[in-house]
Amino acid sequence: MREVQDPIADRYGRKDSNRRPVMILGSILLVIFLIWAVWSTVTGARPTPKTVGYEVINDHQIRVEFGITKPSDRSIGCAIQALKQDYGIVGYKEVYYPAGKDYLTDSVTLTTSEPAVTGLVDHCWFY
Repeated sequence: MREVQDPIADRYGRKDSNRRPVMILGSILLVIFLIWAVWSTVTGARPTPKTVGYEVINDHQIRVEFGITKPSDRSIGCAIQALKQDYGIVGYKEVYYPAGKDYLTDSVTLTTSEPAVTGLVDHCWFY
């Protein structure tokens, strides 16, 4: 019986069949690395708030004191919350700070719908 000859393979040689899985694996690893690099860049420079203290003024007001670390060239906004005994939100306020300082402190008074037992900075974001 005669064997069918491949003139291209005779001229240039056979391709290594193991290259394809290596190329696919390399591509997948590259995509995973790029996703990680973008994610860590976006989430790495987030403003970091820290609640320093709070004072319940009366049944309808609470004062929250806090500090924020942020890049000095970015403006930020922060959500301040007052919570009741079962962690329900009874007061909320957004505050905004311009670029300029890398650390700032502030005190915010919230009006509450029910008596609050604690106050805190929920989160901050760039705008």
